[in-house]
Amino acid sequence: MTTERTLIVSGSVSASSIGSAIWPPPLIWPEAEPGDNLDYYLDVTQPLAAVNDSIAHVAVAITPVGTSEMTADALGYAGYVIGLRLAGGIAGRLYTVVIQATGKSGRIWQWNVKMPIGRTFMQYPPPLPTS
Repeated sequence: MTTERTLIVSGSVSASSIGSAIWPPPLIWPEAEPGDNLDYYLDVTQPLAAVNDSIAHVAVAITPVGTSEMTADALGYAGYVIGLRLAGGIAGRLYTVVIQATGKSGRIWQWNVKMPIGRTFMQYPPPLPTS
């Protein structure tokens, strides 16, 4: 498991606005380059273990979608760690990766993770997403 591409989800604190700060802070994976095909991980031990739940099923959705946009080539989990392989993407684009886990209790958990793609190989004007 690659540590720099592993995000650890904090405990059972709900998202709320504290002045101009957002808690918990947004989840953001490190910038990738177009054409990368890399594994990413989301460690959800804290929130699930806090309520004595465990993962039964995982799903992923990525936006925007369309030709040459980012895709999830693999998805799975081991214990409390969700793993996925992200591939492709358009230079300069910021993707939202929505990861949903259904616990054995039936509870549905969802995390939105931002995935930036580097601008190094960006073409102008950048193509508009289809969604």
